[in-house]
Amino acid sequence: MNLQQLKINKEIHVLARAVIIDQGMILLSRAKQFTPEFFVLPGGHIEHGESARQALQRELLEESGFEFQVKRFVGCLECSFDMQNICHSHEYNLIFEAESFTVRAMHSLPSAIKLEWLSFEKLPEINLQPKSLKDCLKEWLKRMA
Repeated sequence: MNLQQLKINKEIHVLARAVIIDQGMILLSRAKQFTPEFFVLPGGHIEHGESARQALQRELLEESGFEFQVKRFVGCLECSFDMQNICHSHEYNLIFEAESFTVRAMHSLPSAIKLEWLSFEKLPEINLQPKSLKDCLKEWLKRMA
């Protein structure tokens, strides 16, 4: 799927996302269906009637096939996209720390799963979205240590 093939949705999207860290690595989701591809924190949209924690547990199970423990709230990141032709133009990301002992043991996830472990050193090199997340992650990682 190409970004030009999507219509702009002017609604505000609210998402629950997870910071999942193990042994100097962070678990990210690669958006391979877009050109150019990019990475985001795992998680997704909060559905009507769902809490952010419930949505995150559901999304993480759907994306990975593993149960996660959603821990403390890390922060909220608001983002407006100025790119054209994306699925929405404004979002709020409610970000939580999460962990799964099963996933921690599997640093080599099945290829069908779009989740990937990346070392902290690779963060400056990748296309992580929203762009402001890189700076926020640095601060959050300091506080989580």
